[in-house]
Amino acid sequence: MPAPVSFDLIPSVQGRTGTRALCATSVSLQAGDSPLQALLTARDAVNANPGCQSVVSAVVRGTPPEPVRSLEDMLSSPATFSLSAPTVVGGQLFTAVRAAPGAATGVCFGVTNIGSPLQNQIAVMKVEFETAPGGAAGGDLIVVEQSPIGKCQVKIHTDPGETASQIAAAISSAFQAPGGTATCPAVQNPRDVTVEGGAIVSVLASDLHVCNSDRDLGFFIGPKELPNVRRLSLQYAAKFLCGSPETKKHSKDDYNVWPQLMAGGRYFTALNIHNPTDKPAAIRLKVAVALPDGKPGPISRYLEIRLGPDQAISVSCRQILALLQATTPSFIEGFAVVESNVELDVVAVYTASNGGKIETMAIERIPARLQ
Repeated sequence: MPAPVSFDLIPSVQGRTGTRALCATSVSLQAGDSPLQALLTARDAVNANPGCQSVVSAVVRGTPPEPVRSLEDMLSSPATFSLSAPTVVGGQLFTAVRAAPGAATGVCFGVTNIGSPLQNQIAVMKVEFETAPGGAAGGDLIVVEQSPIGKCQVKIHTDPGETASQIAAAISSAFQAPGGTATCPAVQNPRDVTVEGGAIVSVLASDLHVCNSDRDLGFFIGPKELPNVRRLSLQYAAKFLCGSPETKKHSKDDYNVWPQLMAGGRYFTALNIHNPTDKPAAIRLKVAVALPDGKPGPISRYLEIRLGPDQAISVSCRQILALLQATTPSFIEGFAVVESNVELDVVAVYTASNGGKIETMAIERIPARLQ
């Protein structure tokens, strides 16, 4: 790697009702890391992510790191990254990638083994572009499509201020240009690449590769149906319980209208939020109240939070009540919803007391999900 690189890796599955993300994790590489080190780091990021661990795992196959049996094996078996999700029902697993503008300049990303020709299955893929607020900075962009009829590589130069839509249109025009070039012979170009807004769409690709040297250009490579992972795209929903349930009935809309559904005592919740990354986290928090008897409760406004690298906060019942701007009820429960632009450690700590003494305590790590 010529410089530090960071990107989001999104294991996804194609099912009967469309393509969905299984989880998402952030990957950070250091200057000087080799392609093999990049694959191993991506593997470890997936396998260490609590939201991924229950549904998907990653492996790096090939030599290295597998033992080399012969020189021929080493030459014909480069290291590859792959996913396994034995409990997930679907047609194919995908490794989608998103690199934000400025996060992965001067490197190439590739998604391979797309679709299943033996099962007569294709996967419609997209490369969706994203620029900094002022547009592109200027640089070179290369897109390579491998299809059943061969490999086609096109290259364009981005100009300062260009939008994602303009860049996508230029790439599409390069694929659709009459005749052929040395890197994209006419007989190897299926001319299946089209433009949709700020994205190009490929119907026949078995491999897609993107190389970018524009520091203000980012991109997303993944199935067309899968939304691009953007700012505040990770969400954590933590259960909370606060106060002492009682059977006394108050006004119709009062939180205190609560049948005896919980054991007697006093309940507390503390939501701990930690930013484990090396970049600032933009976070917002809202609260959704659950009322008894199957009735939905109020939803609070968002509280905007900014956490620096390795910083942590704790949100207690007092902050939850303050967000609701309500008089203190005897008991309240629901969900605290945290949204973030980076992966977080979110842990809920539940305690209950009776007569002032703690009776029970539980700790739960909250998994992330894509919005």
